[in-house]
Amino acid sequence: MISGERSTSHQTWPTAFTGQTAMTHDVINQYDVNVINQTIVNDINQIIVNVLNQIIINVFNPIIVNVINQIIVALSTKLSSTLSTK
Repeated sequence: MISGERSTSHQTWPTAFTGQTAMTHDVINQYDVNVINQTIVNDINQIIVNVLNQIIINVFNPIIVNVINQIIVALSTKLSSTLSTK
């Protein structure tokens, strides 16, 4: 690198261009960081949604189905006993 130049991860900027060009490069870097952060957030959100879906499917669904089945059995037992007494 020549003395007076600014080194970045993509390119070396001459001193004459370190004003606006360097700032633009920083904005691009910030954009990259924002995109990466958003990607990480989206991935974490997707993992959380998947885990919650599995909990609902594996834990709550059987409980709900069991409760509904018990209600149906109780109602049909009540209905059959009511019909048999008539």
